[in-house]
Amino acid sequence: MIDKADSPAASHPILAKVTGLVCSCASRFVAANKKNQDLIFSVLDNALWLLDDQPDMALLFVSIFEHNKELCEQVTPELVDRFGGLIERERQADKFSPWYLQFYIAITVVDGKGIVQNQVMVVDILSKRTPDATLHLLQGDRGRDRVMHLASHFNSMGQLRDTEPSRWSGGGDAELIYYIRCVELLINLATGKGNHNLVHKPWVAGLFPVPSILKHLLKTGFDIPVVEREVTTISIHTRLKTLWLKLLVLMLYDLDKRLIDIEMLTGPLHLDFFSTMLDWIEKSLQTMKEEQAKDDTALLNEGDEALVVAMLRCVDGFFKHIYVLIKSLDACHQLRSIAEKYAT
Repeated sequence: MIDKADSPAASHPILAKVTGLVCSCASRFVAANKKNQDLIFSVLDNALWLLDDQPDMALLFVSIFEHNKELCEQVTPELVDRFGGLIERERQADKFSPWYLQFYIAITVVDGKGIVQNQVMVVDILSKRTPDATLHLLQGDRGRDRVMHLASHFNSMGQLRDTEPSRWSGGGDAELIYYIRCVELLINLATGKGNHNLVHKPWVAGLFPVPSILKHLLKTGFDIPVVEREVTTISIHTRLKTLWLKLLVLMLYDLDKRLIDIEMLTGPLHLDFFSTMLDWIEKSLQTMKEEQAKDDTALLNEGDEALVVAMLRCVDGFFKHIYVLIKSLDACHQLRSIAEKYAT
């Protein structure tokens, strides 16, 4: 066990760097490898003390539990609370340190399915420590303008893909990455079906209301994707829209009947969004069809493809869960008309 108390103070910075490198190597050793994840998990208690001062250790925890349902089901309330304390500590210091949130993201959903016991623990801890003291969701008109400003100046896609504390620069890019991790966590907490989601989805809606999601999407607009002959980088605006759409599906369409908000669905904000989205999908698919007819090597970049998939999931969620319901209601004529025009 490495203990900085055994070494002179002058060596502590070097010791921290070495420990970080060890954690980084261990993260790559266990990533997506269940045998190695199990091996490191068996000695994890010996390294808990490093969490407080070594952010790379948090990312090692992420790599150990990520995509491993069996290990995620062994997460303890004490460990969840430990990370909650670290999240709160960083935010109280006005820091944006996403690696602690990434642990919550890793343990709450595996292979698209919610780990209910962990979702419950995370919601409980965030509620106890208060979302205002832990998350950063930039709501309201000022928050929306802040997201747009940060996105327009964003220059850290590498850090977003592969967060490395040793290269962490802070500033506006760190704030936007932290915001993105917060939205990803809300998506995970709203994932799944069952009685727990009768509590969790309203809890998430209280932090990121559906009208706010719709306004974010309408403000950023929908550009027809460009069909290209080579792979290009994903734009941060496309990444944001894809995340908002994923959250929207869970909060407005794919949910228990007792939570369906007919007033929101038939209101002018959703009608504007739904009509705009369907027009965008129709034009985008037509553009892709025409371009691929000219050149069968034409393709969408990864970001635009993810955005199209997210929109199609919105449509699927609407027709699978909402359309049947509104057909029986007299008050939904305009929404039905928009949907039926698309269906034909």
